[in-house]
Amino acid sequence: VDAAREAIENLEVQFLANRDAHLHFAILSDFTDSPTETRAEDASIVEAAVRAVRDLNDTYAAGTHDAFYLFHRPRRWNARQGVWMGWERKRGKLAEFNRYLRDGTAGAFSVIVGDVDAIRHARYVITLDADTVLPPDAAPHLIGALAHPLNRAVYDPARGRVVRGYGILQPRVAVSLPSAYRSRFAAIHSGHPGVDPYTTAVSDVYQDLYGEGSFTGKGIYDVDAFEQATHGRFPENTLLSHDLIEGNYARAGLATDITVYDDYPARYLTHARRKHRWIRGDWQLLRWLTSRVPGPDGPEPNRLSLLSRWKILDNLRRSTVEIALLAFLIAGWTVLPGSPVRWTLLGIAALAAPWIVSLLLALVRLPIDKSWWAYYAAVGRDAVTSAQQVALAIIFLPHQAWISMDAILRTLWRLVVTKRRLLEWQPASLAERLASKTTRSVWRAMWPAVAMAAGVLVVVSALALARWSVGSLAPTPWIGSLPAETSARLWQLAISVVPLVALWIASPAVADSLSAPATPNRLRLSPVRRLEALRYALLHWRYFDRFVTADTQWLAPDNFQEDPSPVLAMRTSPTNIGLQLLATASAYDLGFITVEDMTRRLELAFRSIERLRRFRGHLYNWYDLHDLHVLEPAYISTVDSGNLAGHLIALRQACLSIPDEPVGDGRVRRGLETACRIAQDRLRELSSADDGHTPDARRALASADKELTLALAALAGPERRAAPLAGAAAPLGRALGALESGAAAADATAPVAEWIRWGMRRIAEHDALHRQ
Repeated sequence: VDAAREAIENLEVQFLANRDAHLHFAILSDFTDSPTETRAEDASIVEAAVRAVRDLNDTYAAGTHDAFYLFHRPRRWNARQGVWMGWERKRGKLAEFNRYLRDGTAGAFSVIVGDVDAIRHARYVITLDADTVLPPDAAPHLIGALAHPLNRAVYDPARGRVVRGYGILQPRVAVSLPSAYRSRFAAIHSGHPGVDPYTTAVSDVYQDLYGEGSFTGKGIYDVDAFEQATHGRFPENTLLSHDLIEGNYARAGLATDITVYDDYPARYLTHARRKHRWIRGDWQLLRWLTSRVPGPDGPEPNRLSLLSRWKILDNLRRSTVEIALLAFLIAGWTVLPGSPVRWTLLGIAALAAPWIVSLLLALVRLPIDKSWWAYYAAVGRDAVTSAQQVALAIIFLPHQAWISMDAILRTLWRLVVTKRRLLEWQPASLAERLASKTTRSVWRAMWPAVAMAAGVLVVVSALALARWSVGSLAPTPWIGSLPAETSARLWQLAISVVPLVALWIASPAVADSLSAPATPNRLRLSPVRRLEALRYALLHWRYFDRFVTADTQWLAPDNFQEDPSPVLAMRTSPTNIGLQLLATASAYDLGFITVEDMTRRLELAFRSIERLRRFRGHLYNWYDLHDLHVLEPAYISTVDSGNLAGHLIALRQACLSIPDEPVGDGRVRRGLETACRIAQDRLRELSSADDGHTPDARRALASADKELTLALAALAGPERRAAPLAGAAAPLGRALGALESGAAAADATAPVAEWIRWGMRRIAEHDALHRQ
């Protein structure tokens, strides 16, 4: 039920980011696999999803119910899998949805919610995974790109595929920000998504050279062209990774200037399981490299182009990289001639080649219209991330090789021998939730990597000892007493093998530590910097404290000009109002005002906001603060409206957190201490200035300085935290009396007196609150 609600909430987010009368949003859903056709919780899951979709339509499409849809399929018995499941998984959902759009056959779906008449003639479908985010305006851009005359698909019945234009457009896929920082593992690997061709699409050699990209399951397709190219093309229970093969038949293009965002696995084991599934899906396409391929009615001629077949072969090649690298390293340590160090460095360089090439290109590329320092600082940060990724690739090499080997052999066994369980699959979100998070489970899952590392050490040591025994007539356990050439080779072998094997044996521990939830580094200011920050905060707050009055309708004026003469700009904007509201909440957080004063200020501001003329609920960009009329020309600014919305969200959270905060005067003391320091600094600037102060004036300034020091002493020190604030009131009163004695010029001491009065007023408000 929680997963269903989460999916509907994600659908609402997609809708809010891409609102258009011609865009409709649907969930295509299945139950999880089961040994029985139904489960006890099935009804509650469907009920929750149906209710959520109807609520969304009532909220956003009342009267039409054509904004949100639910298409849910029942389980069917699959003898090959031995379970009840959704027919053909995602490929089946899309195929049956396309069929429903064109002929209205609803037999595949047991539950349909929404007015389907509005989508009967839908021309395009944007397909996204459950964890994919469609950012604002991405949908219109995808539609516009695919609808362009030069991109329209041309289907050749003789070849049985699209030969010109595109039936599918694949956008660029980036890693979503929240998922990138769920763990250290995700943070490291999401730094350069372009080096992971399975999950992301940034550039593509096939698109660049041949005008044809690769489909990875997230993009837009032309319903008619897609159905022409793929309908009835594939037999059941044969395709797990359908994206690449469907993209080959419908001809996919890559649109790198349009971006969608996808989650990255937070745990290494989840990433490994996902890669295992992808490799199994790739190797199930092995038969599409031959001249005859499986069809719904038996073998048929292969209609794929040479380029499409090469893309399949390239995916198979990619899945063997880790196996080949591990075999290369072992061969360099055992049978290849020359120094083991040379072969080790060559193997590591081959592994790091994608990152090295990327870094070199960034270094030689000259920044245009950018700061050289900022550009190369960013390159340096990228280099650190690249080094971390290379290190992890080396550490996890045996386990990745094991994952690839297991997936390849398992798929070949099922293809050739059993013909079963070819659709074995688990959603990424479910795998993440069900993944065990204990250290023991990580070691249990990665034991093959540890066993392989130990086996490599044993084999290399045994072969080295055998070669040494043959080459030396008098074996000795001390390497130093061996012949120089043999001793050097053994040392080279040791420094090549031992560090890597040690890292491989420790790889489960590394995976466990990196998969732990990320804890952000909390930067704490030094005491001096903290006082400086509080000083700036109070000075900023005084702008709102001084100028937000009944004369300004309790709204913040745009600016105040000091030179050449004081002028207050009597106009305001949504951004100014948002800043004022959040500054008021921040002033309470920092102890500058009481919660009652904060509430009073917010209520006055909202009463004025209620009086402002609006356009469809939006505030105009400028208002006159004399009578709140709209300044000409009247217009709406999306920037200002967005700023106000963001400030209101933050203000709401700030207000909700106040009842749970402890009652105490620690923050009030900090605010008073800051005000006293500002007053004392300005007093000392006045005293040091050579303005011809009389002796009486100097004594008055010195007396006020002494009293401010006493007030700071009363406020400072952990032993005085529980003392009442009244201890600082008397010194402040005496300091103010010294300044008002007439010995010093009133206009010169006015800024100091203003801060002292502010502090005394703050103490009085605090004491009145505690008496209540």
